[in-house]
Amino acid sequence: MTNPDIPSNAANAKHTKRFYGKYRGIVTNPIDAKFLGRVQALVTVGGTPINVLAEACTPFAGPGVGFYAIPPTGAGVWIEFEEGDLNKAIWTGCWWKPGEVQLMFTPEPAQPNTLVLRTPTTRFKLDYLTGIAILESLLPPATPGTPNQIKITPAGIEIKYLNSSIRIGPTGIVQA
Repeated sequence: MTNPDIPSNAANAKHTKRFYGKYRGIVTNPIDAKFLGRVQALVTVGGTPINVLAEACTPFAGPGVGFYAIPPTGAGVWIEFEEGDLNKAIWTGCWWKPGEVQLMFTPEPAQPNTLVLRTPTTRFKLDYLTGIAILESLLPPATPGTPNQIKITPAGIEIKYLNSSIRIGPTGIVQA
């Protein structure tokens, strides 16, 4: 299927001109009616801005399983083209604009051994050296500085909500 946003000279040259490598794109629409993880993005190729519908390249997929995480409108995405064909766009990952990384870790920076998954309302932190996992809600009345959270450690589980908390250890409830 030919993409109407690709200049006719580029579409006609698809058999002679290939576009390899990664191109910086910006998500213009993350909603995919077919739920395939595709995004619409604006990307500049050879000096010409084009709109593409890019398939997802995900690290894990199969019948009934997979990793499904779609970048929002305005997010930076890396775009590639299958076999260099402009009509076969793929988004292969994301890139951060200046200042975006720091917002993920407010109020404290993450250590190198920490994995963080952050949405506007939730943050999941996993320290792969200690095994500590923390799930935090950033919705009011919580804030990024004082989130409601569930923390799982080798010593037990702690649940915090505002100024209340409960800790459960190997012998039962340790603190309420």
